[in-house]
Amino acid sequence: MAGIQVPKQPVQSEQKPLQSSSKDYIREVLKMYEKDPNYDDAYKEFTELLTAKDCGMLTHGPVVSFKEEKVTDEQREYKPKLAGILLAGCKEKVKNSSLAWIEYIDLVKKHKKATIIKETNESSGQVEGETTQETKESDFVDSQSGKEQETAQEKAVPPGGKKEKVEKAQPLKLFNLLGKEVNKDSEEFEEAHQDLIHMFTCHEVLASSFPQVDILRHVTVNIDKPDDVPIFMRERALFRYLGNLKPETYENHFHDIWREYGTYLLAENLLDLARKAKGPDRNIYVIVEKRAFYDLQSELQKKTEEADELSTRLSRFASQQLTEGNPNIADLSDIHRPTRLGEMYSQLFDDEWSEAFEALKPNMKKGEEEDDEDELYPNILTLLHSILEESFTFCKEKSTEQLQKLENKIKEGLKVNSVAETTATHSEEKMDVDQSPSRGKDDKMEEEPSQTQSMLDQTVERHSKELRKAASVETARIQTQVFMKEKLPGLLSDEKIRQDSRVVSYVTKCVELCWYMCMQDPPMELAVPKKGDPMDKNLFSFHGRKGKMVSCCVWAALLLHKDGPLVCKGYVLPEERSKKK
Repeated sequence: MAGIQVPKQPVQSEQKPLQSSSKDYIREVLKMYEKDPNYDDAYKEFTELLTAKDCGMLTHGPVVSFKEEKVTDEQREYKPKLAGILLAGCKEKVKNSSLAWIEYIDLVKKHKKATIIKETNESSGQVEGETTQETKESDFVDSQSGKEQETAQEKAVPPGGKKEKVEKAQPLKLFNLLGKEVNKDSEEFEEAHQDLIHMFTCHEVLASSFPQVDILRHVTVNIDKPDDVPIFMRERALFRYLGNLKPETYENHFHDIWREYGTYLLAENLLDLARKAKGPDRNIYVIVEKRAFYDLQSELQKKTEEADELSTRLSRFASQQLTEGNPNIADLSDIHRPTRLGEMYSQLFDDEWSEAFEALKPNMKKGEEEDDEDELYPNILTLLHSILEESFTFCKEKSTEQLQKLENKIKEGLKVNSVAETTATHSEEKMDVDQSPSRGKDDKMEEEPSQTQSMLDQTVERHSKELRKAASVETARIQTQVFMKEKLPGLLSDEKIRQDSRVVSYVTKCVELCWYMCMQDPPMELAVPKKGDPMDKNLFSFHGRKGKMVSCCVWAALLLHKDGPLVCKGYVLPEERSKKK
């Protein structure tokens, strides 16, 4: 890039003013491809595009570096011959080829818009004059009159001899800076120049579109240096041009130049929002104040939370209606649902039961014979199962007792309130009631309390079960402590064995799991065969050996409810088959 000559003296009047007239970049590129076989077709397509040039103000848009991957199939196929030559120029880096491609994209958009409006007007029978008027009003920027556009261009290019007047009307720093460029024919300068004209035009259109409010006075520009410009905006031609200049070029106006550049960027973004709010897609976009936006966002979040809460409550209610007293439908939100308890029950036998079994082995009585049968340790098997069975019986009794207490307490509280209300109601009705009521009314009054009492009992029972289950995690710990203190010494007389960590872990898990089983509605059940019963392979598996008759139960089978379907298989030790002599 050619250097910048910064004279120490003020700029003389003989310096040529910066030209802002739009050039036909497409025409310039086409001249370089006159010998191309597709030139005639391409030029014809270019002429067709020019028919829509008046469909709004011609603007090249933001000037950025050409990238082939951003070219769409629609852009390639809309005017294929013309697009092919322009893309070839961009690949070969022909002068102003990037600007020519940007101009092509702009003309394509305007040609599509003009075609749609023309077809619409022809179908509705409107005259050509009305079509032109609607075309001008179809875009937010195009609503500006030709006079306003000329005024904006005159402001963008300060004419000679009126320097003071122009300086008061608009900021001239960036235009003056580009006016000092020696090599104005370079492609880099041309792209930066067109980018500045586009940004300045957006600034002026935004200001003229909202004359009652100066929008840019109510916003803060936080750009004082190149590093403050967002990364996704650094591909702009003007940014690259300014970034390549040395700081001394700015003549002590470094921050002012970049603040002006930031103002233009902001104006361009605001204008884009205004187009979306007032253009054809105004039903999709809307512009609101920041405070109002935050208020709406907070209100939306509040309403969303309320809707989620109501949805959760409704789902919980529906789930309760389905799962209440129906074990065949599982509540997936319940971490202690039957299927999950079945998994925990199986895991208890694999882990804690095995550890407790190993802990009890060394404590066998020395007097016992150690034959083949003793290798299976039937006494230990019976002892471990008795702990499980006793835990389940204990939890079943305690859970029933707890439910009864809860129901009595709730009914007692409701009874106190209902007595007070009944007394007040009775005293009021006594004044209006006939001294000799009919017998039919007495029968009806006797039936109503019984129905009310039945509904009350059902409600109390349902909520008592819900309360009991909600507190089951805490109450399970309490019941475990009670069992260890009251029941375990009768099962394990040796205190040393009772204090073994492996035995303690097994007993704790047994009580907690049995407690959760009893919290189900209806409660789950353990199936325990007796000695001498025939082997039921549907409920139990063999432990150690095979046989037809049960010697002892090693691990009870878990049922969904009494006489219900199987949740987890158990294990039994069958009787040893008699050996043939």
